[in-house]
Amino acid sequence: MEEQNFVEISNMETIIVLKENSPNSLLISDPMVKAQWVRNRMICDVLNVSNIQQLEDDVNLGKRKKWIEEGLDCEILKLGESSWKKGKVRVKMTIEFCPDEPELPVYQSPLDEIYREIQGLQ
Repeated sequence: MEEQNFVEISNMETIIVLKENSPNSLLISDPMVKAQWVRNRMICDVLNVSNIQQLEDDVNLGKRKKWIEEGLDCEILKLGESSWKKGKVRVKMTIEFCPDEPELPVYQSPLDEIYREIQGLQ
């Protein structure tokens, strides 16, 4: 299977337009949304709240919010290791994108492109 090159969408103002009739778009009713909206919707689903405002306002959600903010105290045991490690665990929600066609490299000068083409012919 070919490895796909997903990269994180760091600008949450990025617009995402889902292809029509996508069977996997059931969570999103509007085909055009900001990345921030998708991220917020997924966080709400994970934390079982109806919207981000409820998450910000409800003081009873403190323990749930710890999952995405400062993290929860825990211990982990990695496969192959003999001792537990103490620390914190949290959930990080990211949105990633993989272009259908790879981006072409930007050359510093027109001669760079010609040189690479010549190298490819040999």
